[in-house]
Amino acid sequence: MTSSGRQWLQRSGYNPWVASTLPPALISAFVQVVNQPFTRASVTLQNPACGTCRSAWLPSLLILQQLVEARGVAALWHGMSPAILKTVPKYVTAVTARDMLENQLPPAGSSEASLLLRSATKSVMAALAGAALTNPCDVLRNEMFKSDERLSTAARRLWRDEGACWLWRGCGKNLAAVAMPIASTIFLTDVFAPEVSLQLSFDAVPGGLLAARGASGAALCRA
Repeated sequence: MTSSGRQWLQRSGYNPWVASTLPPALISAFVQVVNQPFTRASVTLQNPACGTCRSAWLPSLLILQQLVEARGVAALWHGMSPAILKTVPKYVTAVTARDMLENQLPPAGSSEASLLLRSATKSVMAALAGAALTNPCDVLRNEMFKSDERLSTAARRLWRDEGACWLWRGCGKNLAAVAMPIASTIFLTDVFAPEVSLQLSFDAVPGGLLAARGASGAALCRA
């Protein structure tokens, strides 16, 4: 979806930077808003004081119900600011790094193995960059969930108690938990996007799949 959005923006005359960053920013922000209540419930369940909730049949829904009863519906989106500050730059950084690496890495050979290796390299490097740069926002979000503090209050307390160390607290676990899903998403998109494009060509070109493959082959020969 981000690739389609980037191509549409470029065709509409937007500069490459806007075309690369705007689609992942909008999509990741929307997804974060939708997922925020369930993210808050999963983090709250890690609190030892919620032992009775963990034994419930649907513990996440029980946590959400208790939050609404105690603090209102707005409590479900408490911590949204650092969550968006974490998620949006993470995906924007990853997608931007992917596009930069697409231009910087040497062209892949004609074999399928070289294509997969190039896609894997690009995906892993982009995901690591996105996860590492947004680690402080992960820490802030979790601290806000634990203490119900505002963003500024939690940040001041972390600076006072831990100095700069909190910026990379849990970075190793974050790289494993966050970078791997991003890397797999980018990698699978690279692998399957050509197949989707080919299917679209099959639907659009008269003569079906053979005509689509012939058109693709002719374009490659001209290049």
